[in-house]
Amino acid sequence: MKLSRWCILVSFCALQAAAQVAHAADASAKQLFVAGQQAYDAGRYDVAIKAFEEAQAVAPSDLLIFDLAQCYRKKFLATGEPAILEKAIELYRKFLATPSRGRERAMASDAIAESLLVQAKRVGDSLAPPSEDKKAPGRTELMLVTEAPQALISLDDQSPSPAPFLATVTPGEHRARGSAPGYFPGDARVTAVEGRFIVSEIRLKPRPVVLGVSGKPTSVFQLDGVTVGTTPIERLEVSPGHHHVVARRRGYQAWERDLELLPGTTLQLDPAPHPTARRRAMRWTGLAAGLFAAAALTSGTVWATQYTSALAYRNQTGMRTERGIEQYQQQLSTIEQARNWTAASLALGGGLLITTLTLYWLD
Repeated sequence: MKLSRWCILVSFCALQAAAQVAHAADASAKQLFVAGQQAYDAGRYDVAIKAFEEAQAVAPSDLLIFDLAQCYRKKFLATGEPAILEKAIELYRKFLATPSRGRERAMASDAIAESLLVQAKRVGDSLAPPSEDKKAPGRTELMLVTEAPQALISLDDQSPSPAPFLATVTPGEHRARGSAPGYFPGDARVTAVEGRFIVSEIRLKPRPVVLGVSGKPTSVFQLDGVTVGTTPIERLEVSPGHHHVVARRRGYQAWERDLELLPGTTLQLDPAPHPTARRRAMRWTGLAAGLFAAAALTSGTVWATQYTSALAYRNQTGMRTERGIEQYQQQLSTIEQARNWTAASLALGGGLLITTLTLYWLD
């Protein structure tokens, strides 16, 4: 029983060690692939070839074969060396022999056909046959990579060079420094081993993005679903990358934007939300309520003035004649109309005011 438990423990430790080794290999391959892609995009095909070859040695992949073929083909176009074209054709054939499918397969077919035509033409022109490109054995090399775009790397206080940085160095410890727009500078120490190729990553910390938000004081500003304050916001530091921002204000539709923020940038937002249908209706009902209130005030003033005038006229001697009685009756009719207009205006205005308050409460 004890022996069985011991075997299980040993097996578990072995599995753990194998998983750690596999994880380290994947991380190294990722660093090398990123470095190769950066170098390829910058037209530094020698560095890209070195990075992709080392990545292929760590974690073999069919697509890496295609990437290497592309590098050799681009290098041939830049140098015109027959051996480099031969290597590109060899790699394209190797990739087409894999089960890989996709647009890379069609690209490889077109590239190898074009390369074979170029090779045939050069052979027809009596060019020397391609020779093997032999690497110098036993070189001590360092490759310094970083995922920050447009990065510069210097080694041992020398002049900085674009990342990825590849150099033949002496064995021992070396100091490296990386910098990139929108990132804090970073330092690293790396040890070169005699006769070996070492890749090391310099991790650069991105500078925060500074956001400024204008707008009405009642707007609530949210970043990725979390309320960070009310507008206006003079300065808000956020991490680079993708973010979703929302400005909410009562009576207005939510103002939303998806932002892709680069490190070290400054951005000023000016939320301009549109009013909701209830808020627009509330404005019209409020305006109508105001107009009816003004009408009620006007008709009420007429009512009060005519009523006072009628009382004064009734006490005068004019009431003793037929014409005086007729004028008094006209005043009473005007008073009745003014009273009815005042009552109707007050009723309609009050109803509209209640509707306005209800819309505001519901909005």
